[in-house]
Amino acid sequence: MNVQHEKLIQLIEDIEKVRRRKVIDYSSKDEIQYLDPFNNLGKIKISNNHLILGRRGSGKTTLLLSTIKEDTVNFLLPLDCQIFREWKANKIILTILLKITEKLRQNIQESTEYKKAEDEKPNFIIRGYNYLFKDSAISKLDEYNFLIATLKKLEFLLKAIEQLPVEPIVIKINTNKTNTEATKIMTSAEIKAIAKLNLKGKIPVNLINLDGSLESTVSASKNYSNQKQTDKITTETYEFKKTISQQEKIAELILVYADIFNEFTRLSRKQTVLYLDDFYLVSWEAQPEVIQYFHDIYKNASGNSFCFKICSLPNRTRLNKEGKVDFSIKDDFSPIRLDKELYDFTNLNEFLLRITANLNPKLGLSPTDIRSLFSNDEVLHFTTVATGGVPRDFLVILSEVIKIAKSENSSLIKKEHLYSAISDLKQDKDQNIEIESDIAPEKLRRALEIIQNEVVDGLKTNVILYSSKLVKEHEQVLKNLVNLRYLHVINDNTSSERIKKESFTSYLVDMTFYATGKRLKQNFDFRQFWIQDSGHRHTYLRSAPIWNFDDSFVKS
Repeated sequence: MNVQHEKLIQLIEDIEKVRRRKVIDYSSKDEIQYLDPFNNLGKIKISNNHLILGRRGSGKTTLLLSTIKEDTVNFLLPLDCQIFREWKANKIILTILLKITEKLRQNIQESTEYKKAEDEKPNFIIRGYNYLFKDSAISKLDEYNFLIATLKKLEFLLKAIEQLPVEPIVIKINTNKTNTEATKIMTSAEIKAIAKLNLKGKIPVNLINLDGSLESTVSASKNYSNQKQTDKITTETYEFKKTISQQEKIAELILVYADIFNEFTRLSRKQTVLYLDDFYLVSWEAQPEVIQYFHDIYKNASGNSFCFKICSLPNRTRLNKEGKVDFSIKDDFSPIRLDKELYDFTNLNEFLLRITANLNPKLGLSPTDIRSLFSNDEVLHFTTVATGGVPRDFLVILSEVIKIAKSENSSLIKKEHLYSAISDLKQDKDQNIEIESDIAPEKLRRALEIIQNEVVDGLKTNVILYSSKLVKEHEQVLKNLVNLRYLHVINDNTSSERIKKESFTSYLVDMTFYATGKRLKQNFDFRQFWIQDSGHRHTYLRSAPIWNFDDSFVKS
């Protein structure tokens, strides 16, 4: 097979779809192929809270979409966190709760179980010799209608809470019935269901006081809005004052939603699963509060009624507020790590070839077909190096080198085609510095300059050994460089031929630093770190130069 093959036209189109894939596309009919050598699909389906960690392009969104496509039973809500980028924690929580409430109500009303309950509602039931009209008993339809009515009230309540001040404030409360507007949006069957369950004492404890909370909150939000507009107290009659805040009202809903999810699971036997994609885009300050809130719901929900899954960049997820250690990845979440070290280079190559071949099964491509596009295995290896082993980067650069080779009437991909395509990857990384780093962009750009000057131009190499002790001390800078794919971890426990009895992390410097035009920099020592000697030792890796950032720069 060569680059002129007509199947590659469709493959390039499929690659373009993949690189633009969003979690919001979960309802599309596109077939999703997820290669799963580590059983990540099995892990994520467990009713635990999960942290799915991986660099951009490692397959986080594809894993979520594959999970959602396969789970046709439970209530799943995927959300893209990009819209929350500049938001405060309260606003994020309220928005997510409102989405859950609206979508859950819609899910119930459209479910076959609800429609079946409507169809099967009998006119009466028999108890002994007496005929009791259905109105005197509680049916499954009543319970569904109660849940729908409660969700409608919650939608109304959430919108009222949005209008409250974040900080506590004394508000005069009007005790007249303020929930009449909420009642108007309910059907007579839903209102009847509330009364019936209330009469029979069947309402979950944390939902009993929802009406009172709704009344006081709506009254407070209206009064607060009037005060802001007129800068004075309105002339309405108020019976008492109350200190109220948005934070307090949001906190009150933790147990309410736990009860909602419990009731939903009891009635439908479905779980509620919240997926938060690209969570690293949520501000560093807001992340712990959002995580804490939904973790509290999870802890108070019984059985497996609710859990949530977070997709983020490694080391860009903050679990705890400053000075607190309530959560840990190991103890409170089930982590799924998608990044692969470059050390197992042969298997990584095969994995990338399989991903590419299986992108569209209808094309009937095999890993051997993709391999045959390269003039030799070294070109394939260099392509893997150029992408740091990141699946999406491999697909994108493969698409570009096929186009370049075709434009030059070449039948196979050569090194010069690869080098020509490198500039596109650099542009993508540079554009995301301010979005994906948690240190000052100026400091990160200075780090890139240092790598260029001292490693690439000075040492003239693409592989360095970094003392494990200093890796810990310089963690913040190094992990940001890895997240942004300027450095790639080859192995986090490498020995050096120069300094014995000391451990190092071996890093690959990204090819965007040293590929220029159609070739590598002159007199550049491109270390093929994957090559082993007759004793299966990575001697070319172990003999790499030892280097580190200066302490004065890291601590500045």
